[in-house]
Amino acid sequence: MAIPRPASLRDRVPWLTGMLTTRFLRSSFLLSVILVVLIPVHALWITHPAFRDLLIRFTEENAVRLASHMADSVVLDASTGKPLITEALRADMAQLAKGFQLYKYRLFDAQGSIVLSSVADEVGTVNKHDYFHHTVAQGRTHSLTVKKNHPSLEQEQFQRDVVETYVPLMRDNRFSGAFELYFDITEWLLALEGIVSSTLWVLGGMAMVLLLVIVVTRFQVMRRVGLFMRAMAATALGEFQCRLPLSGRDELTDMALNFNRMIDELHKLHWRLKNEKNKLTTIILSAREGIVVTDDHGQVVLVNPAAERLLGKSGEQVQQEGFARVVDDPEFVGRFLEQEGVDMPETLVFNQHVLQFYASTIRNRDGERIGSAALMRDITEEKKLEEKLRNQSITDALTALFNRRHAMDTLGIEWQRCQRTGIGFAFALLDVDYFKRFNDEHGHDQGDRVLRAVARSLLLHYRQIDVCCRYGGEEFCIIMPGTTLAGAVLAAERLRQGIEAMRVDGLQVTVSIGVTVSDPSMLQHDDVVKQADVALYAAKHGGRNRVVEWHASLESTEEPPTEAPCLIPSGESV
Repeated sequence: MAIPRPASLRDRVPWLTGMLTTRFLRSSFLLSVILVVLIPVHALWITHPAFRDLLIRFTEENAVRLASHMADSVVLDASTGKPLITEALRADMAQLAKGFQLYKYRLFDAQGSIVLSSVADEVGTVNKHDYFHHTVAQGRTHSLTVKKNHPSLEQEQFQRDVVETYVPLMRDNRFSGAFELYFDITEWLLALEGIVSSTLWVLGGMAMVLLLVIVVTRFQVMRRVGLFMRAMAATALGEFQCRLPLSGRDELTDMALNFNRMIDELHKLHWRLKNEKNKLTTIILSAREGIVVTDDHGQVVLVNPAAERLLGKSGEQVQQEGFARVVDDPEFVGRFLEQEGVDMPETLVFNQHVLQFYASTIRNRDGERIGSAALMRDITEEKKLEEKLRNQSITDALTALFNRRHAMDTLGIEWQRCQRTGIGFAFALLDVDYFKRFNDEHGHDQGDRVLRAVARSLLLHYRQIDVCCRYGGEEFCIIMPGTTLAGAVLAAERLRQGIEAMRVDGLQVTVSIGVTVSDPSMLQHDDVVKQADVALYAAKHGGRNRVVEWHASLESTEEPPTEAPCLIPSGESV
């Protein structure tokens, strides 16, 4: 008895055999089988992780931008270098935390101690972990995605999914503390997982329906599948406005409906992410500091209004000229980026502004260059104020001459020049004769007018390179660079005669002047002052209203006489 041959696949499923004998249908069938397997796998192992990584990366970038914005509100203690916790800082941190929906935040000092936290009990706790002192303290951002009920970097467990990010607080390239920000991404992850889950079902069902529809007809299915594939391709490129047409009541229509729902969810998620990006962009665009940013190809992609104002250029002009010509000096910008600001000038003058300029290369966590940024702050008014304060610190308020402090500084400079080059200088010390009686008999206002008149005479009789100063009380001094003793005595005598000839409110004023010159053999510049003082003493001893040049024999001069001043009324006044 012959054993019957087992029925083959051709015998058992003749319709399937017929479909596989057709080249197009066979290819379509095999492709459908492959799609049934690969589409869910792709969505589960590629699409879902990619969206998750995108979400986490965007959250980390948000943390860095938010921390950079928070850093503007942090003021460091001048003596300890620690952040000062003020009510304004607390309010700003709380407002930003609310605005950006932070789950939690902390502010550390450079030693890792918590100085500000959304949980008050944590203040004073010290972070002793290696990542804080070896990574964050070196100026690098450190992040961790903490899943629900999993330990964080601080070995804490949360009931939410969060992204924990440490952002260093750097001042003058020195680590001054760090922000620790917790972004709650639970809802986003749930939404993403829901989208991916629905996508898995939709795509799996679509693949199965495609497999079944191929058996029925190829023309209609291929046409509609073509629409579907084009919609998917557009979505992959970020076109979330694409929707599949709904016609009929078959499976493909249901697939299209689910696909459209998926696109709607993706569009909502994209809109939320874009909204967060817009918030950060608003902060940048409204900043008073000029900001210019490039992409990884060096193309300028952001120029905020403050930069346009400070540079005197439109955003389009900055983009056309390129990042290297942002301040019309490519060599300067190039060296600044190469040296990362080290040994580079902190300020420059551009477009009639004094700018504090800083440029840096932006790198990702792997050290790869992803762009460059330039930050410019207008410090013109600050420099004007500094110059005003400097002038006030070296100017006598009553006479508008330089004060004694400036006189001593100038003496030091001229002394060093004399020691270095051998070119000396002359020094004259002047005293208003019997000045106390002007105050006693005519009042202090009259004495002030006398001093101002003498000061005007000094400026009138001496060169611009000569430094005229009020030395103190009724004493004045004149520093004459490159002047010989004979020339200094001649100039002093002309001054004495000019003052003697003038009248101040009808009163005659006379002065006594001691003159000397520097000598490279002198041990210090105070010796010049002492010699001029001895000569002045001799002038007073000799009867006042005279000029005396210093010589060694003057060291034994006696006390000057105290006869009454000559106060001659006159119709002439100064």
